[in-house]
Amino acid sequence: MGAEFLDKRNKGYTKHIDRKRAALATSDLFTQEPNDQPRRVIAKIRRGASLAIGDKLIIEKNGAGLIGCQGNSVVAEIENASPTISDAVSKSSGVATGTVEKVNAISGTAEVSIK
Repeated sequence: MGAEFLDKRNKGYTKHIDRKRAALATSDLFTQEPNDQPRRVIAKIRRGASLAIGDKLIIEKNGAGLIGCQGNSVVAEIENASPTISDAVSKSSGVATGTVEKVNAISGTAEVSIK
């Protein structure tokens, strides 16, 4: 009788999962680190042309190098692109898109990410 009485008097416990806490610990789009970074190259800005951070460029294959165009005018030249970047542009019909990430006014160059 004593054990049965204690079992009735003791509050039981139930296992449960705190779903909100589990949701916070689960990785999603905003908690994951991106694995691949855009490829970046240094482009020499042509005289008379001006570039700003965020400008979109059309990167085209030009002989052994690459050129960056805005509309119909060439605004930047990429002379020493790595072979992987040159091959990637060649495989995409010789054209890719680029974004100006940084402008170096003193050297007249711009850092361009190619997608």
